[in-house]
Amino acid sequence: MGGPAQTSASPASGAAPHDEKPASSAVPRSAGGGVSTATLLQEAKGDRVVFARRYAGRRMILTGRVDWVYGQSSSNRKGISLTARYSEDGHVYCTLNRADFGAIQRVRADQVITLSAAFDIHEVYFQPNNRYLHDLTMENCTVTDYNPSVPADLAFPPLQPLGPSAIPISGLFWHSSFNLMTGALPTSNTIWSFYFFAPDGHVYSQFPGNGMLDHFDFAAATSGDPKHTGYYRVSGSTIEFAWAGGSKPERSEFRKDGEAYQFLGSAWYPVDLSRARQSKEWLIGEFRRQIGAVMSSASALIQSWYTFRPDGTFETLGTGVALTGAAVPQGNRTSSTKGGGTYELSGTTLVLHYVGGAIERHTAVPYGKGGIFVDGALYIHP
Repeated sequence: MGGPAQTSASPASGAAPHDEKPASSAVPRSAGGGVSTATLLQEAKGDRVVFARRYAGRRMILTGRVDWVYGQSSSNRKGISLTARYSEDGHVYCTLNRADFGAIQRVRADQVITLSAAFDIHEVYFQPNNRYLHDLTMENCTVTDYNPSVPADLAFPPLQPLGPSAIPISGLFWHSSFNLMTGALPTSNTIWSFYFFAPDGHVYSQFPGNGMLDHFDFAAATSGDPKHTGYYRVSGSTIEFAWAGGSKPERSEFRKDGEAYQFLGSAWYPVDLSRARQSKEWLIGEFRRQIGAVMSSASALIQSWYTFRPDGTFETLGTGVALTGAAVPQGNRTSSTKGGGTYELSGTTLVLHYVGGAIERHTAVPYGKGGIFVDGALYIHP
């Protein structure tokens, strides 16, 4: 499935749960019977001792919103992490009954599902000794409905425009953060974030890839990626964001700082879209992207290259090296891939026609004096 990130969440194990109905409580029922994660997680933030006594060993019907799945690479434990309306509301880690392991392939992020699930006889909290964390853990779970009626406390509020901005913003803006990683091959990683603003109040908090930037369809994005699509409004020194679904409304200090804007605690710099659309010279040349990763005692370094020529031809090259820290060179591994063909650039839409017949569609824009963004990934002159 696309969207939810993997996690190694591993709820605590214990004695087999009692297969019985939950005790009476203040938790309201969801539309299809049972309990919603919203009301269950809210009650879990109260008296932990009382909550644990009330639910330990109990089985219930639970309706919640999928946030991610876990255990894809495990043959013994797989599960679904449910949240309420927003992920900030907390999580219920539902480890699946072995007979229902296939459920992780049938759900997607933000999907509302209903499960039959049981609390462990001893522990109901995911981290029972952490009084600041109120996430819950359930086991022996089975999905009973992949398309239930959505309880009111899980439904996203209707998206409405926030109104005109004192300062209408237009264009694509970026922010970067740097991460240094140590390992067998010390390396670093830069995380790039993007906001795309339209002067009519629409906003998209991702890079519009796959050639979508020049004719971005906010209506389609609202349906396909509601967590990152919405409206903004600038009022004085404040900016507000309202999202179509999956993300809470946001408000932060706002100010202009030269060419950049300051909001959400960071500086956001504009991409020169005028240059991108008026000239093609910024694409000509050789560009490299480097990605590093550290896993235990091993490190990986991956490099990918684009070469664009004035005659309309291009080449790609990908190389990878994995260093294990072993005493013998045979413990390390290298690999490479190569391709090429012809390209078309229209505005910010880059179409690659490979020699073998494959076609790729990307969004490409210039970065500074010696780099390009391709679908949000930075490539620079070596």
